[in-house]
Amino acid sequence: MSAIPPDLSRLRHDLRTPLNHLLGYCELLLEDESLPGEFRPELDRIRSGGRELLEAVSNYLDENRLRTLPLDLTRLQADLRTPIDQIRRCGKILELRARRGDAEQFQVDLQRIQQAATTWLSLLEERVLPWGNRPASPGERSHPATGPAIAFVAPRPELRDPAGGGRILVVDDDPANRDILARYLQRDGCDVVTDSDGLAALERLQAGGENFDLILLDLLMPGLDGYEVLLRLKADAALRDLPVLIISGLDLENGIARCIEAGAEDYLTKPFNPILLRARLRSCLEKKRLRDHERTLAAGLLAEQQRSEQLLLNVLPATIAARLKLGETNLVDATEDATVLFADLVGFTELAATLPAPATVQLLDEIFCAFDELADRHRVTKIKTIGDAWMAVSGVPEVRADHATAAADLALDLTTFCEGFASRTGHSVVLRIGIHCGPVVAGVIGRHRFSYDLWGDTVNTASRMESHGAPGRIHVSSVLRNRLAKTHRFEERGTMSIKGKGEMSTWFLLGRHNDDR
Repeated sequence: MSAIPPDLSRLRHDLRTPLNHLLGYCELLLEDESLPGEFRPELDRIRSGGRELLEAVSNYLDENRLRTLPLDLTRLQADLRTPIDQIRRCGKILELRARRGDAEQFQVDLQRIQQAATTWLSLLEERVLPWGNRPASPGERSHPATGPAIAFVAPRPELRDPAGGGRILVVDDDPANRDILARYLQRDGCDVVTDSDGLAALERLQAGGENFDLILLDLLMPGLDGYEVLLRLKADAALRDLPVLIISGLDLENGIARCIEAGAEDYLTKPFNPILLRARLRSCLEKKRLRDHERTLAAGLLAEQQRSEQLLLNVLPATIAARLKLGETNLVDATEDATVLFADLVGFTELAATLPAPATVQLLDEIFCAFDELADRHRVTKIKTIGDAWMAVSGVPEVRADHATAAADLALDLTTFCEGFASRTGHSVVLRIGIHCGPVVAGVIGRHRFSYDLWGDTVNTASRMESHGAPGRIHVSSVLRNRLAKTHRFEERGTMSIKGKGEMSTWFLLGRHNDDR
């Protein structure tokens, strides 16, 4: 009784590899429309013989069968010699026919078929026949191949369903496997790149610069095997979404399960069924295209969301925009202490009358953009522009104890900017600024065009400080002056009648103490 080999699955794999080459090149020839018709009958016989050998390998080297029915080498040789002899005989006939006729372009593939048959026969004689021998029991029947384990039926050209293009990386240490796969895929319009080992493939992918739609990855390779390559791909954030189709001559179910669990898209056993290969490739590529399309849509939606949020931030303070996005509808805040600032460009209407309309808009945009940047620097909230006037508030919506100081310093910087702008551009731009502090109500109005605005007597008083001020000066109420007397310098303007407010004592802000301004 013969013993079961310690690695029966690997033995089956090694015996199937040359059959994979034989059937692969046979299918490539049969699918070639330029192949003369007289070659097809012999190729059909070769294909039939290859199927029988595949079935015999599966039958005789089945572990469960060997445990109950030890290997009968006499019957094994009888069942295997006929198909291998048929393959070699037909191969020789075809080689002679190709040399004599006008079919030299097919000679290389015919020689590869013969080489595969010879390799398989050597494996049989070196690794299977020395294994053991025993006579067959009375009445024991051999189990000859009665049909193919995988139906290698080459469809008519008009019925072929191509894989659908794509750029594919084929990773296999067997040159014949790489050649067969590359030619199959190229016939279907795919752009194919090949690597002979897992480490080279990883280095190519991690180097970047090359985009692939799919990887065909052999499982058994020397050095870095396919399973380890798969694990490293899925651990790489830049490569984990690249679909991987595992290819192997191993028929271990746990190996298939491990690869699928590790993230493989699918698993295909050798030798390849051309129809099944195309179907699996087409499915993987279609999934890849759908995922790419989803990512493109998601990126577009994210970009649109970011643009929308930026537009929202352009009209609303960041904290108010955040509350609005969270679904809050009643966006109204009241504070007992804030500072409101109005700034008006004196004489801008007359200046605009001397300039073309585009130049006027460009000039105003440049000035107010600078105002906005200065407001951000002082953490003061710009509220709006009204024609050639600009409004801001300090202490709303973020409450801060130094709101009056921030507003006063902003006013001084606005004045300095305008002085420099006039000397730099030749356009006389003079500011009239008014500031007042006190309680305000702030909130969002509108549903389609949002606007963040302020209400209350403090707002009206600040506006009156600006309108009753003087060009080039910062006009403030006595309330603001009293708060900043220790840090800023003021010039008393005296008591004056303010529209809607009556008699008020007001001041001009000159600068900070120990400041040259």
